[in-house]
Amino acid sequence: MNTDGKILKVLEDLQAGQKALQADVASIKDIQQKQGEQLEKQGKQIEALQADVKGLKTDVKSLDAKVDAVELKVEAIHAYQKQAQAEIMDKLFESNEITRHAQNALEKRIARIEKHLGLPPLK
Repeated sequence: MNTDGKILKVLEDLQAGQKALQADVASIKDIQQKQGEQLEKQGKQIEALQADVKGLKTDVKSLDAKVDAVELKVEAIHAYQKQAQAEIMDKLFESNEITRHAQNALEKRIARIEKHLGLPPLK
């Protein structure tokens, strides 16, 4: 093989290597472009998630306020029920006292009537 043939052979090998490098570079460019698109898409998804999180935070604050209001109402109802129960118990005690006094008076009256009429006690 002469020198010209060797040079042509080396040039052909270099051209094949050059074409392979160009193909690799094109492949890398495609991969980078796809990665860029994917990053862009992920960025949009992150923005959407951040908006959702902000909305959820607002919802949680609203729910917290509603829970606080309900707790206050429950406390007010509980206090009212305690007061009403205390009033009912006072009325029951008063009623029992009045009934006891009336029963004692009635028993004394019956005892006097029986004594006056000369009847034996009913016990």
